[in-house]
Amino acid sequence: MQAAASSLLLLDSGANRIIIKNRKLMTTIDRSKTSNLRTADSKNSLHVDGIGTIGILEDVKFCERATTDLIAVSKLGQIGFKTSF
Repeated sequence: MQAAASSLLLLDSGANRIIIKNRKLMTTIDRSKTSNLRTADSKNSLHVDGIGTIGILEDVKFCERATTDLIAVSKLGQIGFKTSF
C-alpha cells in the first residue's frame, strides 16, 4: 500500500519564498521558468520546476523535490494578511 501524500502546509516566519511541492495546490504554473534556489544552510540547492500562482499568491516556486509545502509569512503580509505570534 502506498503512503498518502502529505497535506501539511507550513507557514514559516523566517522564509522569504513560497515553495510548493504539491502540484494540485497550484492555480497556474509556467514550467518554462526553472532555476535553482539556495537552501537556508547555503550548502544545498533546490531545483525550481516552474513558477506560478496559488489564488492571489504570485511568484510561487513549484519544486517537486521539496520536503513539504512552505509559505513565507512575509509574502502573506505583502498581500495584506496580518500575523500575530
